[in-house]
Amino acid sequence: MKVLDRSDRKALLELLEREFGIDEIPQDLVLVEASEGKVRAVTREAYETAQRIGKVEALGLYVLKRTKFGLYLSVEGSQLFGPRLRRNVVELNAAQLERWASGQPIDISELGADPEASFVVARHGPLFAGSGKVSRDGKVHPQIPKERRTPVE
Repeated sequence: MKVLDRSDRKALLELLEREFGIDEIPQDLVLVEASEGKVRAVTREAYETAQRIGKVEALGLYVLKRTKFGLYLSVEGSQLFGPRLRRNVVELNAAQLERWASGQPIDISELGADPEASFVVARHGPLFAGSGKVSRDGKVHPQIPKERRTPVE
């Protein structure tokens, strides 16, 4: 685990601004880079406690992942940053939300998303449901882990 210093936070914020229009990362959050480009957020108090304890393997909430295609927000990351999102957010109706939660791709024309975006964040009213990868075939593929998907009936 590596704590993101001021310059790393600034670089990450620039990516978040470009992708999702996020102009601020809360100062009370410590961002920790874990394996495979995953970034976790933890309160300063919890981070300091973990430092005193020592030998902590994982810390905080997984909020985003850096990939070769760009970065995407986890479900929890989309909820944490949701009020700050100004770009690449798509509104789902109830039926689309069910498909999203089950991991089924949704046609980009149904969502009105920017086909040039790498990732979009889905929401249904005040509920943010994570990110989806925009593919060349005109579909948005939800980035929902298999173990968290709802079963398809």
